[in-house]
Amino acid sequence: MPRLKWSLLTLVLCLVVCFSFSCRDDEVPSNGNTPDPGPPSEVEELTVVTWNAEAMFSVSNVNSRSSDLQALASNLEPDILVLQEVTSIGIVDAIRDAMGLDGYFTACSDFNQNDDGEYNALEVAFISKYDYGEVIEYDQTLDNVTSEGDPTEEQLSIPAGLQIENVNVGRGYLWATIPELEIAVAGVHLKSSSGRVGQSDASNAKKRELVASAIAKKVAVEASSNPDYTYIVAGDFNVGHSDPLKVGTDLSSDCYSNCSGQDLYDETHALFGGGLVDGLQMSNLSLAITTSTYPSYPGTPIDNIYSYGPLTSAFGDAFKAGSTYGSDHLPVVATTGEVEDPPPPTGSNLYISKVLANGPGSDESQTEAIWITNPTDAEVSLAGWKIRDAANTHWDLTQDGSIAAGHEKQILRAGRDMGINNGGDTLELIDPNGNVVDQVTFGSTVEGEILEFGP
Repeated sequence: MPRLKWSLLTLVLCLVVCFSFSCRDDEVPSNGNTPDPGPPSEVEELTVVTWNAEAMFSVSNVNSRSSDLQALASNLEPDILVLQEVTSIGIVDAIRDAMGLDGYFTACSDFNQNDDGEYNALEVAFISKYDYGEVIEYDQTLDNVTSEGDPTEEQLSIPAGLQIENVNVGRGYLWATIPELEIAVAGVHLKSSSGRVGQSDASNAKKRELVASAIAKKVAVEASSNPDYTYIVAGDFNVGHSDPLKVGTDLSSDCYSNCSGQDLYDETHALFGGGLVDGLQMSNLSLAITTSTYPSYPGTPIDNIYSYGPLTSAFGDAFKAGSTYGSDHLPVVATTGEVEDPPPPTGSNLYISKVLANGPGSDESQTEAIWITNPTDAEVSLAGWKIRDAANTHWDLTQDGSIAAGHEKQILRAGRDMGINNGGDTLELIDPNGNVVDQVTFGSTVEGEILEFGP
């Protein structure tokens, strides 16, 4: 009989163990999301991406770029995506869904209550594989009308003891903690220079510095009380990290022109990495990127990722993606692992197939045209592409949409500065990374003559 009791007990234990493993395999959390991957020590890779998505004003804008959004998610595999140029949480949700990032969590600032204001309603947002602990929008004007999906709103303020001018800023910053990873993220879209340099950019620089100083103070305070956390600041800084005409290190000295040997006027980056705020020295993971992330404007990258805390040393150098994915900015990626980001598989195959250098009518009629052919089986966005002539002037093709797979697209001069020389010229087709992917040279042409070129 004791032998029988032992056998029954063994059977019961086996059933309990088997049932336990069966339930764990089939378990679905009540919120419908993928089970947590575990504490930070068990997360083998973490990839942070910042991307100015450009003019995501409506769900229709999102839907029209669904293939680009899917490609970005597939190629970059973001765990945390920091977005700029969105206008509402609804748009962010639509971007997440278009990317196929099921179960990811979204958050969006609400600096402007009018979500239909396009460029006057730009927000900052997060799409994260991991849930948030708190989400706070730091804003100068506390005007949020509480509704579902809105972050907590707190006052954006200048740290005491810094020579920062109290100017009005339209956007503050978005802050989120991710307790599961022991990470806090600040998302930014600082004031644009609109191509200005020097004194005409002074007011913009002051706005960038104000927001930067507030974030740096927040990081310094939080790091002091929560040293186990890693703090990340990412976004569109609208000033290159090494801009030789702007970047300074001393808040008490601003030089705007003829500045040989003097401190320049924009301390935005110094506020994060230069010890100006409570000695804080964040690491700019983007320093290895030395060329523009905004192809329409050359220079050092204005899209940056800073880090401070235990995980900082685990990140490799950030890199810019090989495609704009339909935007006018290249995403910037920082990862603790490896991410394959193939350049646009079709972009290097584009070529100039026809040129009308001497169009009908006078030169003032601007009837010149260039045809570009996409010989591959995938659509190619022209965002960030240029055509450059021998005189080093160019056509920016960003507004010319895309070229369908296997199709040829006619590009008209249509008011652009560059004129094609009737007596002969060299034209280069330049991709968003500044690479010359095709070049054609021709001599004198007669009116109405269309020159044809092969791949």
